[in-house]
Amino acid sequence: MDNDIPAEKQQSVEFAYDIHSLSNKYAPLLPQKSETGTLKLMSPVKVTELIRKYKKSLHEETEKRKQYPQFIIDYETGTFTFNGSKVNTDNIDLESVCTDLHNLNNYFSGFDMFIGNYDQLKVIYFQLLNYMFLSPFIARLRYQASLTNF
Repeated sequence: MDNDIPAEKQQSVEFAYDIHSLSNKYAPLLPQKSETGTLKLMSPVKVTELIRKYKKSLHEETEKRKQYPQFIIDYETGTFTFNGSKVNTDNIDLESVCTDLHNLNNYFSGFDMFIGNYDQLKVIYFQLLNYMFLSPFIARLRYQASLTNF
């Protein structure tokens, strides 16, 4: 906020800025003035349409603000955080890991039912899956490679 405005007036100035930004935000949704400069009366159908437009714009705005999940790997401490919560790696159930690997193997054996060059398809999908598992570590690998001029 401007420093030349007295402290007791700053709150009213902030309020005026908020009202101005709100009026700019909702101006496209409101009906336009007539050629004579008078406002038109709105029918219930127009009000319903206005509410629908508002809800649609609100939905579009929230879709734009969605944040992607964050997976952070702290190499120095050897810990992982997912969306701000620490991932516990102390109690990894080996049986569930074996079940996951078995399910993955079943997924890839399903390609055998395809017609054509399914062996090449399995290789491509396996490479893509490995890249997806590797992607959180690529930035660190590139950083280490730059340090060693690799």
